[in-house]
Amino acid sequence: MASAIGIRTPINGVIGCLNLLLSHDQVAQQKQYAKLADASAHLLLGVINDILDFLKLSRAN
Repeated sequence: MASAIGIRTPINGVIGCLNLLLSHDQVAQQKQYAKLADASAHLLLGVINDILDFLKLSRAN
Protein backbone atom coordinates (compact mmCIF):
# COMPACT_ATOMS: atom_id res chain seq x y z
CA MET A 1 0.00 0.00 0.00
CA ALA A 2 2.29 2.71 -1.32
CA SER A 3 -0.23 5.48 -0.71
CA ALA A 4 -0.07 4.80 3.05
CA ILE A 5 3.42 6.27 3.11
CA GLY A 6 2.20 9.39 1.33
CA ILE A 7 -0.56 9.83 3.89
CA ARG A 8 1.54 9.23 7.00
CA THR A 9 4.62 11.24 5.98
CA PRO A 10 3.09 14.74 6.38
CA ILE A 11 1.63 14.00 9.81
CA ASN A 12 4.94 12.47 10.93
CA GLY A 13 6.64 15.67 9.75
CA VAL A 14 4.24 17.72 11.87
CA ILE A 15 4.90 15.50 14.90
CA GLY A 16 8.66 15.84 14.38
CA CYS A 17 8.46 19.63 14.18
CA LEU A 18 6.31 19.77 17.30
CA ASN A 19 8.83 17.61 19.16
CA LEU A 20 11.58 20.05 18.16
CA LEU A 21 9.42 22.96 19.29
CA LEU A 22 8.71 21.30 22.62
CA SER A 23 12.42 20.69 23.22
CA HIS A 24 13.04 24.45 23.41
CA ASP A 25 12.10 26.95 26.10
CA GLN A 26 8.75 28.65 25.63
CA VAL A 27 6.29 30.64 27.65
CA ALA A 28 3.68 28.49 29.41
CA GLN A 29 0.86 29.25 26.98
CA GLN A 30 3.00 28.45 23.93
CA LYS A 31 4.07 25.16 25.50
CA GLN A 32 0.44 24.32 26.25
CA TYR A 33 -0.55 24.98 22.62
CA ALA A 34 2.36 22.91 21.31
CA LYS A 35 1.44 19.99 23.61
CA LEU A 36 -2.18 20.19 22.44
CA ALA A 37 -1.10 20.20 18.80
CA ASP A 38 1.24 17.25 19.43
CA ALA A 39 -1.50 15.23 21.14
CA SER A 40 -3.91 16.05 18.31
CA ALA A 41 -1.37 15.01 15.67
CA HIS A 42 -0.80 11.67 17.42
CA LEU A 43 -4.55 11.07 17.61
CA LEU A 44 -4.90 11.92 13.92
CA LEU A 45 -2.10 9.50 13.07
CA GLY A 46 -3.95 6.81 15.03
CA VAL A 47 -7.14 7.48 13.05
CA ILE A 48 -5.19 7.36 9.77
CA ASN A 49 -3.60 4.05 10.77
CA ASP A 50 -7.00 2.60 11.73
CA ILE A 51 -8.49 3.63 8.39
CA LEU A 52 -5.56 2.15 6.47
CA ASP A 53 -5.82 -1.10 8.47
CA PHE A 54 -9.55 -1.26 7.74
CA LEU A 55 -8.94 -0.70 4.02
CA LYS A 56 -6.27 -3.39 3.98
CA LEU A 57 -8.65 -5.88 5.63
CA SER A 58 -11.47 -4.89 3.28
CA ARG A 59 -9.30 -5.55 0.23
CA ALA A 60 -8.29 -8.96 1.58
CA ASN A 61 -11.92 -10.07 1.74
